[in-house]
Amino acid sequence: MKRIVGLCLAIALLGMGYWVTGLGYERLTQFRQIERLPSVPVHAVLPGEVNLQGQAEPITPDQVLVTPDTEREVVYYRYHIEREVVDSDGDRRWQTVSDTIEYTPFLLRDATGAVLIEPDVRASLPQTHRRHEGDRRYTEYSIFPGADLFVLGYAVPLSGQDSLQVSFTEPGSYTPLLSAYGESRERSTMAATSVAFILLGVAALAAGVFALVWVLQWHKTLMFVFLMALVVFVTLFSRGMQMAKADVEDALSRLQAHEQQVLQLLRDQLPAIDARLDWTQLARQVSDANVPVDRADRLAAVVDHVLLRQARVADLIQLWPERRFVPADMSAPEVSPQPPEVFRPTRLSVWHTLMFILGGLLTAGLALPFSLRRIKLKRLMENLPTTHVAGVVFGLNEIQGRAVLPDGMTALTGPLSGEPCLSYRFTIEEQRKSGKSTKWVEIYRDHTEQPFELAPDEADPKQGRLRVYPSQAEFVVQDRVVKKQGKQRHTEIRIRPDTPLYVLGPVDVSEEGSALEVRHGDQDQPFIVTDLSEGELMVRKAAQAFAGFCVALIGGVAVALGLAGQSGQFGVLPYLWCAAVPLVYWGVLVLILMYNDLVFLRQRIQLTDANVNVALKKRANLLPMLESVTQMYLAHEKELQARIVALRQQWQPDAWTAQARAELIAQEHQLHDTLLVRFEAYPELKADASVRALMHQLARLEDDIAHMRIGYTQAIEQYNTRRGQLPDILVASLTGFAPADPIKF
Repeated sequence: MKRIVGLCLAIALLGMGYWVTGLGYERLTQFRQIERLPSVPVHAVLPGEVNLQGQAEPITPDQVLVTPDTEREVVYYRYHIEREVVDSDGDRRWQTVSDTIEYTPFLLRDATGAVLIEPDVRASLPQTHRRHEGDRRYTEYSIFPGADLFVLGYAVPLSGQDSLQVSFTEPGSYTPLLSAYGESRERSTMAATSVAFILLGVAALAAGVFALVWVLQWHKTLMFVFLMALVVFVTLFSRGMQMAKADVEDALSRLQAHEQQVLQLLRDQLPAIDARLDWTQLARQVSDANVPVDRADRLAAVVDHVLLRQARVADLIQLWPERRFVPADMSAPEVSPQPPEVFRPTRLSVWHTLMFILGGLLTAGLALPFSLRRIKLKRLMENLPTTHVAGVVFGLNEIQGRAVLPDGMTALTGPLSGEPCLSYRFTIEEQRKSGKSTKWVEIYRDHTEQPFELAPDEADPKQGRLRVYPSQAEFVVQDRVVKKQGKQRHTEIRIRPDTPLYVLGPVDVSEEGSALEVRHGDQDQPFIVTDLSEGELMVRKAAQAFAGFCVALIGGVAVALGLAGQSGQFGVLPYLWCAAVPLVYWGVLVLILMYNDLVFLRQRIQLTDANVNVALKKRANLLPMLESVTQMYLAHEKELQARIVALRQQWQPDAWTAQARAELIAQEHQLHDTLLVRFEAYPELKADASVRALMHQLARLEDDIAHMRIGYTQAIEQYNTRRGQLPDILVASLTGFAPADPIKF
């Protein structure tokens, strides 16, 4: 059931991500529509989409409104009444009581004339007045006569008149805007909204991929990163291509319709005009025409506006991928060699730029190291072979076994469960309020971490135990008891006898020097005790790493979008470059992980080699004792004594190359077999306690050497296998990782 719910959640998040990125591209389309629609003087307005700048002016002095609070004369106001309420948690917030908009038609005037505005739209206005009274808050947003306005609307002819009226409800290729902030500010705000939606969409896509990987229990890092990069890139690419196609087709069709409209106006006003000429030549004919000055100025402004629109559309279709979608049956717009304006592209505001860049850097800077540490731990678990209790060696080990009570110790009693256990961690947390949220705060801790031992599985014929000191270890234990008492939560995490455990930690020699044990060591070395399997633990650590990586990815995309927005590079291609951030992450991560894996595997060879040398040195130190004992009992066995002396003389550290060591071990095995035969032939020698103890130590060291030799051979084999695979072999060749020579003992 959980998997079905998780799968549904993953699909929902991926769908939401696709939809939200579409909203981001929709905002991109909106401010690109403004960019390709230049501001036009009032006297050059024609039916259709218009971009106007001017001052508000009442139609008549008495055709004004009076604001409710300040009782000032305006042509438009919004009156917002809010009430302060207190929720069940004691938090205060403002709740809307009423939000009223009142307006009257007014004129928008510039240096060339005035046009009627029907402001049937929610205007973008600054706050002009606010007051508090009791638990109420009253706010006014107003357009006063003489206020500077930016208008993006649709001009329609007034019935029965030659004049035009600008409305905001007519269908067309524009976003209705009535703003006191100006065109640049509105475009910048739309751009910031577009970036925010793209970031939100990327976050939803990353969360969807994360949920899918969690449901499928995948823990392969490179697979996850590549899948996430692919999903993000494909989504932004497909959405961007759809937007670019629709945007180009709309821009060209609107431009051609406007050109036909202007040509018809020129034919009506100037019958002698030659419509076959290009627009630059038409502009000269209009300026040379013998018509009244006011009509000539208007026609010249109309033609100049066409040239501006042509220049902006030409800039649009020169971009990639927009130029791919120019229909073959549509000719490219004619452009004047010297456009009569300098166009300022849309840029993010300084505040938005800092928010995206600094916020992205901070997010990525915190999340990426967190993710890489978890990935490093997971890769370490993948590269380390899991051993049984009898096969541990000095250094970092992965061990599986059963938790048992050491001899001479008494089992603990869980403070919450009352059941016997080997170690437990008991905490008491209290639910406390912090702002609008609540959180659990630890008020008591009892970590009674008694040492326990790991024993082999019952099916394992090998004997022996390994002591574990769990102090300062990371407990990932499912066996827990939780009880709530009022606002308190009591939790007991425990390790009970005979619990199968997986331990990842450093193995060191005990203080007595007689055995190996697992205890906390270097801070850089992990120490984990868990009742999960290795695979389950890797999935859990991978989930933590992947969550951190998703957050780091969002931060990286935010930085890329912030830089692109500040430079004025808004469009499909810059967004696609930003979508390539996950691919860059993936490529860099591949190189880092492969290099780190090769370093670890090479160091593991060196560690296992050193462990073999340590064991051999211990065994060499026993040879003088063996020589003295055999001299007493086997004085007549000159050949055997000579072989022992010769072998002892060969145990010199400077002679311990890998090949020489293999030969010495072979000779030592032959000598050991000969000794066993001799001891069987001499009962008095076989019965001596010192000889028996000596032979027991030799046999034990021989077992240790055998385990270490196996580890050494496995380390070389694993290193050479990884180094010979693609793409590891490329990294190894570039960074100087030579193949290791396998030694046969």
